[in-house]
Amino acid sequence: MSFCTSITPSCLAISGFDTSTRHGSLARANRFHRPASQLHAADQPDDDGDPSQQAFQCRDGRTLPRYTAQSVDLPDGLYLGLFNGRDDLLGSPLVTGFDGPLIGRLRYCHTVEARDLKLEFLDPFEGYRFFPDMEHVAGRDGQTPTGRITMPIQLMLNAGAIVFDGRYFADWTVFIISSVRTVIGRDLRSQRRV
Repeated sequence: MSFCTSITPSCLAISGFDTSTRHGSLARANRFHRPASQLHAADQPDDDGDPSQQAFQCRDGRTLPRYTAQSVDLPDGLYLGLFNGRDDLLGSPLVTGFDGPLIGRLRYCHTVEARDLKLEFLDPFEGYRFFPDMEHVAGRDGQTPTGRITMPIQLMLNAGAIVFDGRYFADWTVFIISSVRTVIGRDLRSQRRV
């Protein structure tokens, strides 16, 4: 886990705030804040409600779901969301990048030695949507049995960014989309089954 803050030593302490006590907030006194480069592009004002903004357009013409604050109408499962994207690896880190694709449904997502990401899809054929160059072994009839698709998929990291579709995504998250929302500590066994 990494933590990044910006400290401005010239900032004045908050009026009436004693920074010498351990009961005060050092973060408030030093005005810790999140750098602009760590802001999520979905937090910026845009048209997330607009259906045309729910898609990520690949350079080869494919349309994939876009990772936004409102990823709706997707099947339950594990997903990898890419964001803070740049077309150029050397682009300014002070400018908030763009949202990337929402990749999934995954069986797992594993980071290997901080240089590669390995993905495995629940349904290997869903993987072709995201990775059309996936290797597969076709049978004599030209069909590909499910078990004969090369897994897992490897995404390369370059200078700390995931490379996808020839673009660089400095931030990513792995999360579950679930239509079933449960409260922690709630005993679901007492629920009536339908």
